[in-house]
Amino acid sequence: MSKTAHMMKKGAVIGALVMLTMAPEASAQVSCSTSVTPLSFGTYRPFIESHTDSAAGIVVTCSGPVGTTIAYETRMSAGQSGDVYNRALSSSESIDEMAYQLYVDPSYSAVWGDGITGTSGAGVISLVAPTGFSTNNVYGRIFKKQAVRSGQYSDYITVSVVF
Repeated sequence: MSKTAHMMKKGAVIGALVMLTMAPEASAQVSCSTSVTPLSFGTYRPFIESHTDSAAGIVVTCSGPVGTTIAYETRMSAGQSGDVYNRALSSSESIDEMAYQLYVDPSYSAVWGDGITGTSGAGVISLVAPTGFSTNNVYGRIFKKQAVRSGQYSDYITVSVVF
């Protein structure tokens, strides 16, 4: 493989499936939905001295009686690796994997977990109008200097919002 092939990696994207879980008594009064922006890392360059970072958003929108407070927790699966602390982007074009991680904070210190392992994202929506929303940022990082073949790399993360 040529040096040029190593320098220009195609973008890596993390897809998400959103699941909502609500307590039965809350679902009669409050309605919530969630939208997720896919996390795209763009081009990965293994020879630079820094990580490849990106961010995306999870928006939780709820409607119900004014004055209602809705607490929720956002969880993320381990993806294809099966391990929250060792997430990996994989390629259908090669056997290579790229180590990456998802974080709840912009300082990249708290791994976003699945409710059992890692940290979950928490939020509260206070309805001052019939509809309110909250945005949670997801901070992704592909670690620097990974020797992988050129290609498309991806992972599939399930995002669960528990009310």
